[in-house]
Amino acid sequence: MTQTMKELFQTFFPDKEFKGPTPTSDGNLSFPVITGAGTTHDLDDLSAGEKEILYGYLRIRNSAPKYSIILLDEPELHLNPRLIRNLPEFYRKHLGQALNNQIWLVSHSDALLREAVGKPGFDVFHMQPVSLQNSAGHITPVVGYNQLKPLSATKDVDIALTDLVGDLATYEPGRKAIIFEGGGDTDFDQSMTLRLFPEIGKKINLISGSNKSKVKALHEVLNRAYERGDLKTSFFAIVDKGFEEADESSRAIKRYTWNVYHIENYLLHEESICHVVNSLSATNTLTPEKVIEDLRSAARETVPFAVRHSVNEFVSQHLIRSIDLKSDPAAGDFTREILLAADRSLDRLSKLRDGTLSDEAVRGFERSTREQIEQAFADGSWRARLPGRDILRAYASKLPNGISYEVLRNMILSRMVDTGYRPEGMISVINEIIAA
Repeated sequence: MTQTMKELFQTFFPDKEFKGPTPTSDGNLSFPVITGAGTTHDLDDLSAGEKEILYGYLRIRNSAPKYSIILLDEPELHLNPRLIRNLPEFYRKHLGQALNNQIWLVSHSDALLREAVGKPGFDVFHMQPVSLQNSAGHITPVVGYNQLKPLSATKDVDIALTDLVGDLATYEPGRKAIIFEGGGDTDFDQSMTLRLFPEIGKKINLISGSNKSKVKALHEVLNRAYERGDLKTSFFAIVDKGFEEADESSRAIKRYTWNVYHIENYLLHEESICHVVNSLSATNTLTPEKVIEDLRSAARETVPFAVRHSVNEFVSQHLIRSIDLKSDPAAGDFTREILLAADRSLDRLSKLRDGTLSDEAVRGFERSTREQIEQAFADGSWRARLPGRDILRAYASKLPNGISYEVLRNMILSRMVDTGYRPEGMISVINEIIAA
């Protein structure tokens, strides 16, 4: 037992050393612990989290039988995630292997699951409800249905997938997955969708990605792996529309686009904003009509950014498309082939400056963009076509109570949740993915 205790300290408290029971001059026993600084304190002076690990193990170990099945229900509860490291392996070795027991450990901890998935001696399962919800929304029992779905990480692609999932405890193998675009708060798209549509968390795995181009690239890789049969999870992607029109052809590869610039555009809901701002004001006189007027004024402030961003994207995309260093991999003089490809790219870049990227052409694109924006103000589509994140930020900066953009955004979202308001653009995308 003393040796096991010493190993426990090495595993969970590496900056401390347990010396074992030590006789004292008055005939009693002390249990000294030496810290990294060389000072000594009693075993009972450990922190609450350290005691939970130590005494929790001792309680289980003293009552543990041999040649049995032991069920541990959330042993990591109330523990600092740092202390969870190596907990599954320690229990496997000292409660399982040493006593010839099989251990079933139930946990909702992402940190603990990541310590076990894909490692020798462990099998990780996702437990589903004993009954399922059918398409009509009714709960029905399923005869012969296995509640346990194995989650393995024996292949590199599976290991990469478990790294992508935000919370492994909520990940269900084989279930559809949505990759969301990040930006601002990197997981806001995911969290907003889950708050407005909490039911999809029970049907679909949700993953927060990075910017639009990286989400598209990641989705294409994962989708190809699914089509080849390397992955059991079918992946979908949802990205912001931006200023450009959505590419409808992308639906063929299960990529969807919100019908607004940012997902935050859906928060430009005058009734929800009116309620939130009035709740923060002593006058309580703001009307939805005044909210729209102020949002429109805030949107005007975002026009220079929107135009600059569109022009930058226009130029950047043409430059990137002109560079192509592909060459014959079987060529004997591969350096010459690469340099020839570089020359062709440079030639295309040179021609761009006199053609598509000439001053006249780029300024013409800028004028066209400004005209589209003015048309959006004229026809009322500005709330969808201009960057909602920046509109809301500009609107928040004008409020007299000094509320921050983040707080205002979260309060609007909470109001939408409380009233059951769901933007039509989000409903259509979510329903398509669920039905796919």
